[in-house]
Amino acid sequence: MNIFDGIDKLIKGNKSAAILKEPVLLLKEEFAALYAQLSICKNQTTALMEEISNLKKENENIKFENCKLREKIETFHTVKFESRNLREKIESYHHSNPHEHACEHCGSTKLRSIRSRHGRIFEDLGVRNALFTCDECGNESSFMVALPG
Repeated sequence: MNIFDGIDKLIKGNKSAAILKEPVLLLKEEFAALYAQLSICKNQTTALMEEISNLKKENENIKFENCKLREKIETFHTVKFESRNLREKIESYHHSNPHEHACEHCGSTKLRSIRSRHGRIFEDLGVRNALFTCDECGNESSFMVALPG
């Protein structure tokens, strides 16, 4: 039952109201068209609400993935920093003076290893000739160093 059922009864019951029949029919058709449009809008609203819900879920998934990627990046930076520190320690040990040799020129123990010379005679004896440079005076000094192990 819609609003025009009562008006139809009035028009049929009253002959003078017959003149209103045509405008009422036009209003009835317009009402039907608007009602159909309303139904379409409701369907579109339902579809849009579903799409909004899906987009919210997708947004939450992206936020979660973003959080995981940020954690991986932080871990990577931490590992990279630790790796750099270890590399610096290895390099400082490699170029250090673990046997506390003293410079032949100024007596300083601030020596950096620059290379080792190997020779058959020295290797057979279990030693090598290591060349150091002094951080104090800049001169080079040579020392016999035992081969490891």
